[in-house]
Amino acid sequence: LDETAGEARALDAAIYRPSDEFIQKHGLAQEIGRLHERLGHGHDPEVLARLLRLFWLAGRYREAIFVAEKLEAARSGDKEALRIGGWALAATGQPGRAAEVLAQARALHPADHVAAAYLAAVRLHSMRGDGRVEAIRQMSLLHRAANEGDG
Repeated sequence: LDETAGEARALDAAIYRPSDEFIQKHGLAQEIGRLHERLGHGHDPEVLARLLRLFWLAGRYREAIFVAEKLEAARSGDKEALRIGGWALAATGQPGRAAEVLAQARALHPADHVAAAYLAAVRLHSMRGDGRVEAIRQMSLLHRAANEGDG
């Protein structure tokens, strides 16, 4: 799963949409089915967390939202539930709800740079005109500063 997630993150798409070949290559549908059986009607947070990641990797965003909500109920403030759930909301055309969930993720986990990037992308997508241009400029400056700090 970690290798699969790495391959997914390496893609340049703004919203990750896996190919059928990717899903088949990594056996995502089979693993999702296996975990569904294991979960039954329960709410085991570890199984929910794994299902959440698999739904995200498989591009099954509506199911990811459902599981993220279940995981959040089972483990309040769960970083992945908020991060992936927020991005899944954005991917399904719900930027307002996505921004709320991702802002909550940032408030609870201020060091989570992935949630910060997702929130910035959602907010940027919602902007229009000059505000959007300025936001892109600011993000570019922040990205450059972050990269210089890594060196």
